Amino acid sequence: CKSDCVIAIAAMDDAALNFPKKAVASLVNIKSEIEHLRYRDSLIILIENGSIIYENMGKELLKYDNTVSGRNLNITSAGSMVGNTVRIMIDNINYAHGRRGINLVIFSGSEEPKSYSFDTHLPDCNIK
Repeated sequence: CKSDCVIAIAAMDDAALNFPKKAVASLVNIKSEIEHLRYRDSLIILIENGSIIYENMGKELLKYDNTVSGRNLNITSAGSMVGNTVRIMIDNINYAHGRRGINLVIFSGSEEPKSYSFDTHLPDCNIK
């Protein structure tokens, strides 16, 4: 990511089972507590310019609503047992793929956000 870059990460259903070890190590390197993520937990992580600005995980429905880098950001994460849903809304548009595992959106300034998903329940965890 270039400067003024935000990465929004949110989980749906389950993200813990096969979360790639390299991704975990990268997140831990920037002070994430991702190693505490458990099976079917909800998860929200926000990274701005390479630093974590918000992180929450647990068995309950999680929501985040704030302005980040001049954009309105509304995130919802629900593991399988508390709603099984995900939304990453930027300026009232949902960019999350709504798939099991990790939904990730990258944006910078007014550029169009880029969205990805990783089915971390599968052993090979491919990007979509």
